[in-house]
Amino acid sequence: MRAVKGAIESVVIDETGRSYYRVIGNTKPEGICGSGIIEAIAWMRIRGIIDEAGRIRKGVSEFVKEDNEGLKFVIVPANASATGREIVLTQKDIRMIQLAKAAIYAALSTLTRVAGLELHVLERIFIAGAFGNYLDIFSAQVLGMLPDIPQKKFSFIGNGSVAGASMMLLSKDFAEEAQAIAKRVKSVELNLIKDFQSEFVKATYIPHMEKERFKDVLNKIKQLTGLM
Repeated sequence: MRAVKGAIESVVIDETGRSYYRVIGNTKPEGICGSGIIEAIAWMRIRGIIDEAGRIRKGVSEFVKEDNEGLKFVIVPANASATGREIVLTQKDIRMIQLAKAAIYAALSTLTRVAGLELHVLERIFIAGAFGNYLDIFSAQVLGMLPDIPQKKFSFIGNGSVAGASMMLLSKDFAEEAQAIAKRVKSVELNLIKDFQSEFVKATYIPHMEKERFKDVLNKIKQLTGLM
């Protein structure tokens, strides 16, 4: 659901699989928004509720249940929600997040490769949009959505398009700079780039099929839990 009153915006899962969450508006939860889903799936991986391929593991927790549609993980039981229905993450939900995060990481890693750069040399990564303002960097790195680089290199800029348009309208210098930058921008068709599809498939794993790309993140998880 959208990030409005009643939406779970942040989740932590303990060793037993029980979820602890923060709800917008400090009320009973009605559903879960994007930032909450990212954190929930990251913690599901940390706690071993899902494997590196994103599959929910049957029998690992009392909060893993099965119905006609398959396995699901219960974040909020029915008696604790505002709707009287469980708030869950299904296998389908997790797969959709895997595809989305793989697209983000594969695009970033491919574009840097095309530019002759490596991810670790990037000085700053700007994250725009309302969703980005509430994104937990560590959770996104656990999923493999964002690269394994120091968190201080990420900057949230909110609605960058509106801010940029305002700057151009209010400043001739900014308008001229934006026009100069636009002339240097190159369009890259990712589907035409060699090995992009392979990079995408490897990026569907959590955090990645090539674990050495996320050594620091995996070490942090080991320090937290002794797992993975």
